[in-house]
Amino acid sequence: MGQRIISRQKVKERNSTNIKQALNRWAGIKDIWPQLSFGNNQYQSAMASISKLSSSSFANSATNLRPSNRSSQQPMCFFDLRKRTAAFGIPLSSSKLSVRSSNSIKASLLLVSVRCSKVDGNGSSVKKTTLHDLYEKEGQSPWYDNLCRPVTDLIPLIESGVRGVTSNPAIFQKAISTSSAYNDQFRELVQSGKDIESAYWELVVKDIQDACKLFEPIYDQTDGADGYVSVEVSPRLADDTENTIEAAKWLHQWVDRPNVYIKIPATAACIPSIKEVIARGISVNVTLIFSLARYEAVIDAYLDGLEASGLSDLSRVTSVASFFVSRVDTLVDKMLEKIGTPEALDLRGKAANAQAALAYQLYQKKFSGPRWEALVKKGAKKQRLLWASTSVKNPAYPDTLYVAPLVGPDTVSTMPDQALQAFIDHGSVARTIDSNVSEAEGIYSALEKLGIDWSYVGSQLELEGVDSFKKSFDSLLDSLQEKANSLKLVSLENLTFNLGNTNTSVRMTYPYQIRIGYDTLSGDPDTLPLVISDVETREVHKEFPPNHDASSETRDPLDIDIVVETSHTSSHEAKLTDAHDALAAAERDYDLDPSLTNKNTLC
Repeated sequence: MGQRIISRQKVKERNSTNIKQALNRWAGIKDIWPQLSFGNNQYQSAMASISKLSSSSFANSATNLRPSNRSSQQPMCFFDLRKRTAAFGIPLSSSKLSVRSSNSIKASLLLVSVRCSKVDGNGSSVKKTTLHDLYEKEGQSPWYDNLCRPVTDLIPLIESGVRGVTSNPAIFQKAISTSSAYNDQFRELVQSGKDIESAYWELVVKDIQDACKLFEPIYDQTDGADGYVSVEVSPRLADDTENTIEAAKWLHQWVDRPNVYIKIPATAACIPSIKEVIARGISVNVTLIFSLARYEAVIDAYLDGLEASGLSDLSRVTSVASFFVSRVDTLVDKMLEKIGTPEALDLRGKAANAQAALAYQLYQKKFSGPRWEALVKKGAKKQRLLWASTSVKNPAYPDTLYVAPLVGPDTVSTMPDQALQAFIDHGSVARTIDSNVSEAEGIYSALEKLGIDWSYVGSQLELEGVDSFKKSFDSLLDSLQEKANSLKLVSLENLTFNLGNTNTSVRMTYPYQIRIGYDTLSGDPDTLPLVISDVETREVHKEFPPNHDASSETRDPLDIDIVVETSHTSSHEAKLTDAHDALAAAERDYDLDPSLTNKNTLC
C-alpha cells in the first residue's frame, strides 16, 4: 500500500491541488469525529490544524506543526512545603503540591497526520482495491493487525476495504510507549489517582471503543458478521482459567460495544474459559493457536459454549479462531536447517501454509453434520478461521507468502502494515486455501518423517507466544512508569521533612548535588549559609558566604521549599533516596525539631 501513507517529504513534492484534495478528504471527518469519544478540545484543535494546513503551503505548515526541540532543558518539579504563620494572616495549613514543567508537551499539535488512500486525477477515492475483491469475490475478510492513535487513521483503510482490527499487548506496547498522543489522558488518569495498570486499561479501552465506532457501520451492514475490533485480556492470565473468565466479562462490560471481540489465548488452561465466556453470550477471538490438535479443542469449546448458553437466539454470539502462520515456519525452518539434508532444506517455508490448509479442512468438517445443524437452527454462526502472524519473517520469502495462499470463504486474514501494503500493491485474489489439499497433506507427513514433532512445534510456539505477550505487557507498564516519571506524575509517598523552628530552604538538583540554605523575611540572601550534600559521595559540608552573620541561624520560621530538577532517565527510587538524604542533612545540620513532621508527596 505504497501510496497510502504519504511522508512529509513526498507531500512537499506534490502539487498544491493534490494537497488540498487530501486535506479536504480529512476535513470530511468533521461529521464523524464528534461521534467518537474524543474531547471537544481535541476535535477543535484537529479542525484548526486542518484549516491551517489548507490556508498555507504544506511545507511551512509541516514546519510549524513540528514541536521545537527543547531537550537541553530539563523539566523541573517543584515541591512546596509551606509552613504558614499567623503573622502573615494565613492559617496554618498542610503542604501543597505544585507541578510545573520547563518542557511543555504539545501532543495535540500532531493530532492530525495526513494519510491518504489512492486518489485519481479528480481527488476522488478509488473505490476498489484488492481488499474489496478479496471479500466480494472470495468471501475472505481483510482485517488490520494494528491500532494506535489517532484511530481516525483507520478511515482511509476502511475505505480501502479493511473490515476489522486486531490488537494485542505488543501492538499497544509500541503505540503507547512511542507516541505522545496518549500523554494528556495518561496525565489526567495518574493525577486522579489511577495506578499504572489501571491507567493502561483506560488508554486501551478508549482506543477500542473509538475503533468500534468506526467499524460499527460494517457490523450493522453484515448483521454482525464483520466489523469487529479485538482486545486481549491480560497475558498474565494465560494459565488462570477462572480469572480469565472474570477478565473477559469485565472487559466486555467496560467496552460495551456490540462489535468487540475479547481475545483469549488458546492455552490448555483457557480452553474451559472460552467455553464459559461463549456460554455467557460474549463474542471471542481465540488467539495463539499453533497446532491442529489445539485448534480442534478450540472449536469444541465454541460448540460446547453455544450449547450451554441456554440462549434461544445465538446469532449475536460469534467467534474467530486465530491460527498463527509465519511463526510456524520460523521454528520449523530452524529445525530443518539443523537436520541439513537436501530433502529437509527443500521443505523450508512450506510447513506453515501446509498446516493452515489442513486446519481449513478441519474447519469444514467440524462445522457440518447434525450437531452443527442443530445450532444453526438457533441462529448460530460459524467460528471463522482467522489467519494471524501473516507478515514474512524471512526476507528471502515472497512478501505475500502468508496471505495469497490462504484465501478462502468464511475466513479472515489480519495483516500488519507490511503484509497489507504488499497485498494491496501486488496481491492476487483467487481461492487458494483448498486448491491442493493433497500437497499440503504430503508436506505435513514428510515433515513428520524427518522427525518434526508437530506437537512440540505447537507447544513451543504457544509458550513463546504467551511469553512474548507477557514481556510486551510488562514492558509497556514499565514504559508507562517511565512516561509518568517524565510527566512528573509518579507519586513517591511518605516523604517526611521535620520543619522545626528554623528558616530553611532546600534545593535538590538531580543528579548533582543537594543545596540546603537559610531564608529570611528581610535578610540579605548573600549572607545565607549553605549546606551542600554531594549526591555521589553523600558527604555533607557547610559553606558560608562572605560577611556571614551567625545570628541569621536563629531567625523566625518561614517557608521551606524543595525544588527538584530531574533528568528523564532518573528513577523515582533514586529521587526518593536523594530527597531523604537532603532532608536528613537538614535535620542533622540545623537541629530541626523531629516532633514537627509533615508527610507529603514528592513528584
